[in-house]
Amino acid sequence: MHKYCFWCFLFNNHSILIWLSLFFITTYPIQAQTGNINGRVETATNGKLLGGADILLIGTDIGGSTDSSGIYMIANILPGTYSLKAFYIGYTQTTVTDIKVYPGQTTSINFILEEEVLKGEEVTIIAEQELIRPGISANTINLDAANLENMPIATIEDAVRLQAGVEPNMTIRGGNINSTSFIVDGINLREGRTNGPITGLSYTAVEQIQVQTSGFDAAYGNVRSGLVQIITKDPPKDHFIADLFIRNRSAQRLNFPGEWKTINDAGNNIDLTLGGPLSQHFGNLRFLTSYRKNIIPYLEQFGEHQRQDETFQVKLISNIKPDIKLTLSGLFTSQKGTTDSI
Repeated sequence: MHKYCFWCFLFNNHSILIWLSLFFITTYPIQAQTGNINGRVETATNGKLLGGADILLIGTDIGGSTDSSGIYMIANILPGTYSLKAFYIGYTQTTVTDIKVYPGQTTSINFILEEEVLKGEEVTIIAEQELIRPGISANTINLDAANLENMPIATIEDAVRLQAGVEPNMTIRGGNINSTSFIVDGINLREGRTNGPITGLSYTAVEQIQVQTSGFDAAYGNVRSGLVQIITKDPPKDHFIADLFIRNRSAQRLNFPGEWKTINDAGNNIDLTLGGPLSQHFGNLRFLTSYRKNIIPYLEQFGEHQRQDETFQVKLISNIKPDIKLTLSGLFTSQKGTTDSI
């Protein structure tokens, strides 16, 4: 009679094969994954604060009005880039574009309205990003897609490692990797076998990265060393997007015990993201899908010459109501290679 061991099959020859599948539904708002916009509205002539001015987040039904002191607040906004418009009778409509909203933070946008000379006249202003944001801890670093495109990196891990307070192995403030929470679109991703964070996500699918090394909010739970939040892209409703990144490393000669050996397939990165509309019905149903493959050669000769990591992610989004966003996400990760720790 032959006996078979399932775990022995998985880890035969010191090989690791990790499969993870996560499916979840999130509805807006998620407290720890939303930000706010506030500010004041005043006149250009004498700086008078305007009470009762209307504020609208363009492309949504979200907005508000200024109080008697000319102050407004729009809360629970999903992270991303927005345009904001201010209205007041007798004054020119003014729009501020390129406003960045980050999770757990408040962005201040002030409006100065000119008296209307021609009916229907509008003014558009591009928001300036503050290098130092008042009220925000110096230990919080925000990166958006534009920042990431200009950085010499190929992975999310590379972007995090470049930040102050983060060590090369992605440990923060002297802790270990398991003490860092890695949150993607509001979900804390951890690998079930080691309880370590899942970091091998598609780089081209990222809209924002926030790295926080202290001052953690209670909404994030038991964070000990650091907090990394990833916001993936919200695909457009009226056109398709595609982003492809390929990096191929040249062959290397590695010093294996007793010999020099050339590794022809020295490793490469493939990162692809596709997204766009599926239907104008069902709340402008749209999709975002991404694939990442990373091949890393070993510096010592084991049963395999390299480790291979793969990640596939798909996200369906529907605005079923103006203030409710339904997201269905699936994530599959695979890590295959050799280790001497098993």
